[in-house]
Amino acid sequence: METVLAYMKRQNRPYNAQMLFENLHGEVKKTAAGKVLSHLASTGELVEKTAGKQKIYWPRQDELAAADADGLRALSDDIAEMRETIREIKQQNDEAAARNSRLKAQPTNDEAESQIEELAAANAQMEERLARLRSGTKLVSKADKEKSQRDYNLMRKEWTSRKRKCMDIVSAVAEGAGKRNKELMEETGVETDEDAGVSASAETRTAKRLRGAI
Repeated sequence: METVLAYMKRQNRPYNAQMLFENLHGEVKKTAAGKVLSHLASTGELVEKTAGKQKIYWPRQDELAAADADGLRALSDDIAEMRETIREIKQQNDEAAARNSRLKAQPTNDEAESQIEELAAANAQMEERLARLRSGTKLVSKADKEKSQRDYNLMRKEWTSRKRKCMDIVSAVAEGAGKRNKELMEETGVETDEDAGVSASAETRTAKRLRGAI
């Protein structure tokens, strides 16, 4: 009984029998907790109030010693310390949550091993290709080379054909207007291949040199 009364005064907060039993961790049996509280209330040591089907008990406030200035300062320091502790715990919890999120974003061991195998295979292919390039091995197949040549011939033929038709039209218009071709093109904003820095003959020589190097 003295244990219960001392605990109630020390905590200075409402308890029911179940809460008291749980907080004393077995110092008072569960069946005895309610009887002890009821007895202390009947002797005036505790205040009793019925809340629904339960009875709540707390110490009489008129018997508690008033806190002096030193006690209040000590209590204020304790509160500040507890707040700082709570802040630190919250910060640690946030950091742990962030680490957990980063770890979840990382691949699993199986996924990492699979990625390593894929990268190793790709690296081996690139090293093989590099070795062939260094040794002078031609990497373009004969079929690819012939297809490129056919595409080139077709595009060059279309290029020269369109250029010839364009110049025929320019010549006809210039003749009717009594102007030179160059003069008409400057007035109308028509640009030639030479104005763009290209020419069919120079392009042909370049293509021949590239074909010889493949």
